[in-house]
Amino acid sequence: MRTMTSYPKKYLQIANCNEALLNIRRCLASGLKVRDIARQITEQYQNATRQQRFSLGKLLTAVYDFEDRETAKRCNELFGVVNRYELAKPRTISHHIYKKFIPVDGRIKWLAQYNDNLSQWMGVNDVYDTNAMQNVLPMSQLDTIIPLCSNDYLFCVISPSKSVYLFVVEKCDKDMLIDEDDSYGEAPLYFTESSHFVSPIFKMKVAKKILEYCLMRIGYPHVEILGKAIFSSKKANLVNGEDYERGGEQHQEWAGFDVVMVKKLSSRTPYALPRMSTEMTEEYNDEAEADMSAMLMDSLTATSKMYCHLKETNSLCDTSEKSLKALAEKLEIFV
Repeated sequence: MRTMTSYPKKYLQIANCNEALLNIRRCLASGLKVRDIARQITEQYQNATRQQRFSLGKLLTAVYDFEDRETAKRCNELFGVVNRYELAKPRTISHHIYKKFIPVDGRIKWLAQYNDNLSQWMGVNDVYDTNAMQNVLPMSQLDTIIPLCSNDYLFCVISPSKSVYLFVVEKCDKDMLIDEDDSYGEAPLYFTESSHFVSPIFKMKVAKKILEYCLMRIGYPHVEILGKAIFSSKKANLVNGEDYERGGEQHQEWAGFDVVMVKKLSSRTPYALPRMSTEMTEEYNDEAEADMSAMLMDSLTATSKMYCHLKETNSLCDTSEKSLKALAEKLEIFV
């Protein structure tokens, strides 16, 4: 993608507001920072008409939502974009903005559409060992788990607020020495006395990059993507784990991801993930909401297909935007 040095002026015009919303991810991926875009929107706002100011306020709120939720909330209150009743439903502010302003006849005109043959990908329906999930979620909620690459024990769930929880279940029951360094173009490894395996944090980083690429291609609003590495054995021990925790010398390697040791869970918090809602009635009765949910699920399916291909070809380190674009074309992810 061509690097942007300034925010396109056409996106500051009322007529192009929906297009601007759909392209926020693309602009951020091209090198622009949230503060850069916000500055240009604010400058344009100074001499704008009342109608233009509402349009710019809506765009500014959605842009800030990608980096600073509290600032996005203050913008929303200032410009009156989404009302309190709508915000009571657990979604990101940009999700509410998309749903309220972009649909035409209940549908959103996305920047790209997924290929119909994506529905034939069975990776997201793989059978996995449910016994390994006994401390992940209650048994009654295991059907909310979406396998992304069951061979890597890489999964995800979608929370009621539409946050995506990526997680890897690691069953190693030994002392492990962590090495998250991937600067040599090879997947970082965890070492035991007799073996080694690819870092679960690295697996989630790869999946997150792919998912964010897919969401950028279609123009999806901000959605939280969280990650948890879950060590399911009560014998598991991370020898140098403190180096990667907050305050440790290598803490940046785990930034944005949590590590859960099942042996440290308590009777008050017996599960590694928050409980998930399976209630979908509202989405079935709301065409725009159903459309957004379907696109998020298709994005996860595309992530699964692309990740599995990278794993099979020993290419998990090759996740540049150029490489992901070529892979998406090869696998016919988009129309």
